[in-house]
Amino acid sequence: MMCQLSVVESKSATFPTEKPRHLLDDSVLESHSPARGHALNSLFTNGLSIDSSESSEFSEELPSGLERGRLYATLGPNWRVPIRNSPRSRSCVYSPTGAYSCTLGSSTGVITMEGPLRRKTLLKEGKKPTLSSWTRYWVILSGATLLYFGAKSLRGTERKHYKSTPGKKVSIVGWMVALPDDPEHPDIFQLNNPDKAPYFDDRESKVTRVIGIVHHEDVKELYCWFCCQPHGKIYVSKAKIDVHSDRFGFPYGAADIVCLEPENCDPTHVSIHQFPHGNIDQLPRFEIKNRKAETFSVDFTVCISAMFGNYNNVLQFIQSVEMYKILGAQKVVIYKNNCSHLMEKVLKFYVEEGTVEVIPWPINSHLKVSSKWHFSMDAKDIGYYGQITALNDCIYRNMQKSKFVVLNDADEIILPCKHPDWKTMMHNLQEQNPGTGIFLFENHIFPETISTDAFNISTWNTVPGVNILQHVHREPDRKEVFNPRKMIVDPRKVLQTSVHSVLQSYGNSVNVPMDVALIYHCRAPLQGNLPRESLIRDTMLWRYNSSLITNVNKVLNQTVFKDDANCGGLKKDDGKEGLKVEVVQQRLQRLSHLPKIIQEGSRCRGRITSSTITALKDNRTFIIAPYFDDRESKVTRVIGIVHHEDVKELYCWFCCQPHGKIYVSKAKIDVHSDRFGFPYGAADIVCLEPENCDPTHVSIHQFPHGNIDQLPRFEIKNRKAETFSVDFTVCISAMFGNYNNVLQFIQSVEMYKILGAQKVVIYKNNCSHLMEKVLKFYVEEGTVEVIPWPINSHLKVSSKWQFMQDGTHIGYYGQITALNDCIYRNMQKSKFVVLNDADEIILPCKHPDWKTMMHNLQEQNPGTGIFLFENHIFPETISTDAFNISTWNTVPGVNILQHVHREPDRKDVINPRKMIVDPRKVLQTSVHSVLQSYGNSVNVPMDVALIYHCRAPLQGNLPRESLIRDTMLWRYNSSLITNVNKVLNQTVL
Repeated sequence: MMCQLSVVESKSATFPTEKPRHLLDDSVLESHSPARGHALNSLFTNGLSIDSSESSEFSEELPSGLERGRLYATLGPNWRVPIRNSPRSRSCVYSPTGAYSCTLGSSTGVITMEGPLRRKTLLKEGKKPTLSSWTRYWVILSGATLLYFGAKSLRGTERKHYKSTPGKKVSIVGWMVALPDDPEHPDIFQLNNPDKAPYFDDRESKVTRVIGIVHHEDVKELYCWFCCQPHGKIYVSKAKIDVHSDRFGFPYGAADIVCLEPENCDPTHVSIHQFPHGNIDQLPRFEIKNRKAETFSVDFTVCISAMFGNYNNVLQFIQSVEMYKILGAQKVVIYKNNCSHLMEKVLKFYVEEGTVEVIPWPINSHLKVSSKWHFSMDAKDIGYYGQITALNDCIYRNMQKSKFVVLNDADEIILPCKHPDWKTMMHNLQEQNPGTGIFLFENHIFPETISTDAFNISTWNTVPGVNILQHVHREPDRKEVFNPRKMIVDPRKVLQTSVHSVLQSYGNSVNVPMDVALIYHCRAPLQGNLPRESLIRDTMLWRYNSSLITNVNKVLNQTVFKDDANCGGLKKDDGKEGLKVEVVQQRLQRLSHLPKIIQEGSRCRGRITSSTITALKDNRTFIIAPYFDDRESKVTRVIGIVHHEDVKELYCWFCCQPHGKIYVSKAKIDVHSDRFGFPYGAADIVCLEPENCDPTHVSIHQFPHGNIDQLPRFEIKNRKAETFSVDFTVCISAMFGNYNNVLQFIQSVEMYKILGAQKVVIYKNNCSHLMEKVLKFYVEEGTVEVIPWPINSHLKVSSKWQFMQDGTHIGYYGQITALNDCIYRNMQKSKFVVLNDADEIILPCKHPDWKTMMHNLQEQNPGTGIFLFENHIFPETISTDAFNISTWNTVPGVNILQHVHREPDRKDVINPRKMIVDPRKVLQTSVHSVLQSYGNSVNVPMDVALIYHCRAPLQGNLPRESLIRDTMLWRYNSSLITNVNKVLNQTVL
């Protein structure tokens, strides 16, 4: 509700320092920072107070201890209410039973404000929210009461048009009041009935536990005033004040204010007072939470306390939240003091998504706060923005809702080392530690000052904050220095917590070993003088890179990069049949507006091209193929190769039949992050398609105007959804260097067929005449599809994967572009796509074929679309005498059946991986991992499958006895020999 009232009497009010939020949609009212023309000072610092004669008398009645604000009871959005003495508006009669019988006094008092209550309609996600029918009232604010007077007429706006007797009264004691910083409407404010937070606790006895902050010496006595319905009796109970032991020298600390509840009554509300007698009218009443036991709505809630200092580490925050979600968290609670405008935007997105709950935390409005943890470092009232109090509140707030609560900061992630997620990890830890409720994980610093070149995602570089994927070097342990810990706890077993340990609990605590999980803490270094080589490279985080990149991009596209489309009305007449084109420039991150224009022509024109690689006239852009993609919105995704700096703008020209209209849409150019230093890289050129048209062809141009007759036209593939024609397609990219390893190629293809592949796609640059003969056979058989790949006709290609300053343009014959094209080419045709080279075979160890293996892997990993298999080298220089088949000796190439010794793993060297993917879950791929995807990735254990890679050795100096004999391939020897002989007899022999 937004209220507009006429000011009857000059009064002042104090409003919370939190940015005010709309009552309709909880959106943040942005600050324009005008200077207000009236003072905002008052006795109340949170909620409305009136500087009337009554409040002046009341302030005089306050004892000095309370006047100084020594006690702050209850937490939540309206987290601080100074406890007050009571004026004279209610009479209470003491009862021998220990209860008070309460009678309301007069509600009439000095009118502070009055006026018609009006509806203020605000936008949410660009639309007006649905509202119930509006009832008109005249509203009077008198003291701490809102009185509603019903309307006598339909259109009246003066007092006489409303009834003289109020239809309802609402107490606003403890409510929050906020003014939007809008100089044009100084009379509009927001009233919000906040969420209060005393908690019912019956784990030992039936008590109300109020989480608060108190001065450790000045607060001697407090009382809980319980009101029991329906008889309205007030019971007063003396509180036990338990100031937590972890004040670290500060005068104020977290405290439990614990009161025994009355028998035969389950009070719903409580007031806190320093005396056992007084006037209850002026005491704030707080709803007692956790009264009803609930079934857990979530498994994991992450509590992040004290977001302060105009927090603006936006990228790392998003990455952390998305990692929490990947690991199993369904809820993240933020105690927010202040943050940047951009961070507010991100928080608003997560709140609307349902992931984040923001608890306003304006502690510096009430106390002198320190950003240090110990009083000796900064002599203020309370340490680290009251972090400990927030953590305790978060535990009780989620005690009935969440199976586990995770206590860490926004720059920390508890990373499992042996398990894929928190749920599996905690299940195993609880089995191993029955009765334990507190699990402590060791903190390890990954300095933000030491980075890698990997995952240098260009779009992320514009976002404030740290990219955690680039920080995978951790500091070593220091001798005689204890690594602090953070926790995952069962909240029902916690009484009081500190930051790094639980102070009081039911049950045991356990320190979780580092090989089970550790805290990835990316921050400023603690050992700043250490050279890079003294750090430990730890890429555990990269296990989640595919899902993380995809999820972070989705959030960025809906928050940081979200912008209104810039729609232009530019028209250009090129003299051809009166062609007129109107351009719509788009921010494709949002993809919310369609291309508008429109051509006044009669037919679609342009030269249709069928080349695999087509150079545009600018010589900096090369088109492979466009594909229809409606997984997020209706777009054409063009797989291409572009210069990462020189290509700034591209436009898609769509032609719609039968009227021949041309729509032009500005493209989003997304150069893949895995260029490895080369100036050219794989790119997605993505354009929003026009509504009411399913274009069959598209042209790409660097300008929004020109002569369409001169533009090449490309057929848009994947327009029609198809049923899968095959289960497995193998993509082999970049056959080059006059390839002549004929025997091994035939053996690999036949192994693919034995294992379940029905199709093999070859991106062929060049090969030997004999290899051409073999390819022709497989094409005619229907197994192989050859995609011509004349990339060296357009660019200077390298046969290396990384740029060597040798003047070449693109790495490894454009292998990455080919792999991306192969995924989209087979997206509608193949259930799975296998990405490996011709000298690699993914060998199942427990299953007879790929189909059985993938069925089991998908059952074990629901929602996973990317399966990564570890590469193992079987050196072609070490052979056996077995399977020395004489006819094969005349065929060029390697006989894989004779190479069954694999190199051992090397210490501190990660074996690369290749993949089997669900192509519909892939957005962008690299060679050894997927860059962007929908769903999760999983590393397949070596005992399930491995990649048999027969090639030149990587550890060439190893003697034969140091290799591992592995004859898994021989399981297939009979079928393989028979099939290879058939192919040789029809080709080479």
